[in-house]
Amino acid sequence: MVMILVVVVLPVILMVLMMMMVEVVVVMNNLMMMVIMMMMMMMMMIEGVVMVLVVFVVTMIMLMVEVVVIMNNVMMIMMIMMLLMMVVVVVMMNNVMIMMEVVLMMNNKMMMMMIMIGSVVVVLAVFVLMMMKTKEVVVVVMNNLMMMIMIVVVVLVRNNVMVMMMIVVMVFVVGMNNIMMMIMM
Repeated sequence: MVMILVVVVLPVILMVLMMMMVEVVVVMNNLMMMVIMMMMMMMMMIEGVVMVLVVFVVTMIMLMVEVVVIMNNVMMIMMIMMLLMMVVVVVMMNNVMIMMEVVLMMNNKMMMMMIMIGSVVVVLAVFVLMMMKTKEVVVVVMNNLMMMIMIVVVVLVRNNVMVMMMIVVMVFVVGMNNIMMMIMM
């Protein structure tokens, strides 16, 4: 009797618990994204804070993608893939919002170009990460971290045109890196 309980009931309970955990993660993610979006709507004036929030969202995506790489469970991977698609959309929307806000704040075309390049690189990077193998993930994550730091630097030194030019070049290099990695596969 005890053996039957251990062999049959325990695995079922574990499976149910795992499913619940996954669902909780999904729901929590959606709630968090909603909260972040609402905060961004409220903070349209404080662009620095919005930038930091976007960096935070991107960091979360990177962590999730690494989880996908580590997990070998097909169902988990499928669920997290769906999540990733949602997150990519959120990141795109975030970037669109920032672009709109930058247009409202100032008519600096260079700033707009940079943020567009940044958003393209973020989306590319998420795509690359989804298709990458474990050993190459680290390189892509490093690239994205570099890019995030650059975006933050942009906010800090938006008066200094020369620094901005340098950062545009660097962001472009990072983007080219990711594209090359995709081609190499």
